[in-house]
Amino acid sequence: MRETARKVALHLRNNEDRRNEDGLREKDATRDNCRRVKRARLRGSTLWTMLNRIRSFLRRTASERFHLIWGLICRSHNGSRALETPATYRVTVGYTTVYAEAADTPAQREMGLMNRTYLNEDAGMLFIFQTQQQQGFWMKNMRFPLDVVFITADKHVLEIYASVPPCTSDPCALYTSSAPIQYALEVNAGFAARNGIASGDPVVIVLVS
Repeated sequence: MRETARKVALHLRNNEDRRNEDGLREKDATRDNCRRVKRARLRGSTLWTMLNRIRSFLRRTASERFHLIWGLICRSHNGSRALETPATYRVTVGYTTVYAEAADTPAQREMGLMNRTYLNEDAGMLFIFQTQQQQGFWMKNMRFPLDVVFITADKHVLEIYASVPPCTSDPCALYTSSAPIQYALEVNAGFAARNGIASGDPVVIVLVS
């Protein structure tokens, strides 16, 4: 009789343990479903977009991070130009790389580097034209000299205007490409000579942001 009672008690305890385990599994399943719903909502939110941008930023090299931040500072410093949010390109000429702010709209190309007070050594401005044709540059309202590197549509250096001085009086001199180009890279004066950049060098242009 006692043995039977023990078996009944053990059976009831086992049933209760199973019910408790089933209850825990249901709670875990409900919790997992809630988490999945929250993640799905987060993916469609602005916060998720911001988190992805932060992850992408952290994956970049220290140099890329610096130039992205510097581009934001420059755009903020130049008032209305911040609304245009110029892109940043990694431009490799021969074996030398610079991070260049893009000037690919008429307003950006017209403004260029006017009124800037300095340019980092490994920074520049990349002018991007819609069609390949002869282009002319001047140095009106510039505060420091530049090297102007003209680049063809097939991404080779056509020619370099080295150490072009700021324009101090009207009419400003015009520096024109000798043949059609689709890009022009402005960098600090002497940059091309210091890095051995010459006509015919290959150019690789990659969008960074």
